Amino acid sequence: MLQEKLKIKPMNIQELTLAVDRLTRLKFPEIKYNRVFREIISKHLLSPKISFKEYDKLNEEKICSLIEMIFDYSLEFQNKKCPYLLYKRVVELDCKTFLINEQTKKLMQAKIPYETIIELNQDKKLPQNLEFLRQFSITNLTPEKIRNKFKTKFPIEKLVLAEGITEEILLPKFAKILNYDFDENGIAIIPAGGKNQVAKDYLEFVNRVNVPIIVLLDADAKPVAQTISSKLRSIDKLILIEKGEFEDILPAELIEKAINNKFLNLFKLSDTDLQPHTNRVKNLEEIYRINGLGEFKKAEFAHDIDCVLSLQNKNHVSEEIKSIIEEIKTA
Repeated sequence: MLQEKLKIKPMNIQELTLAVDRLTRLKFPEIKYNRVFREIISKHLLSPKISFKEYDKLNEEKICSLIEMIFDYSLEFQNKKCPYLLYKRVVELDCKTFLINEQTKKLMQAKIPYETIIELNQDKKLPQNLEFLRQFSITNLTPEKIRNKFKTKFPIEKLVLAEGITEEILLPKFAKILNYDFDENGIAIIPAGGKNQVAKDYLEFVNRVNVPIIVLLDADAKPVAQTISSKLRSIDKLILIEKGEFEDILPAELIEKAINNKFLNLFKLSDTDLQPHTNRVKNLEEIYRINGLGEFKKAEFAHDIDCVLSLQNKNHVSEEIKSIIEEIKTA
């Protein structure tokens, strides 16, 4: 009956997996659902053909109907039947994390065969959101107990908005040294790409999420901090790195170890090379330039630090970093 009315190009396993992956990432539901559904319908509904513009004119009930047909038809080619037991629980978790409008709630009623698609990937290593779904579908544990046991990060409990990728790479590692696991406790770090973007992201997130937001800013972002402070909710926190940037609160011995490990016999950093009371990034840029070490890049430097971190060495964590992690922990 379905084949007589519609002409559908079935989704393969990779496409099915990517769809449920994108639907369960930490993104605003009204954006991710429409984006994923629009692409599926435009690509896999061959007749009647529906363009992006025509999709925008469809009501939510019609979109859900088409999506369910495409998923059902695709799984017929995989000889799989869809039990549809998990999708309502996935929606409930999104509703706990996000503030969702009525139109999007209708869109989220589409019966997505999460458990069936996860089953098709039973022998594969999955990203954290899909590993959470896997455990969600095969155990009787609560979502929080799944996260605590399997360190899946999902469901999200807190968001950390930071200026850059350095914090995203290193904060979870420093937290582990202090016996606090971000993934186990549902802490997600979002690197904004600059202090002004942090402000934009916070002002957007604050009206769209139900979980606490911790904003981490460099010392030069005081005007941005003032803007955020006026909108700060009681559940949120604002942390200003008084000494400068995140690189300024890394222990000198850790920086020395990371650079010497990276360049081995080509260059050896000494204590006198790291100048106190100066901007650490500018200091390192100058060291790299003078010694012909190439361009200093924050992301690469963060990975260099990560390479030499010891989970048993609490001296690798400065007092300022300990304070930041404690603020996140108690938010």
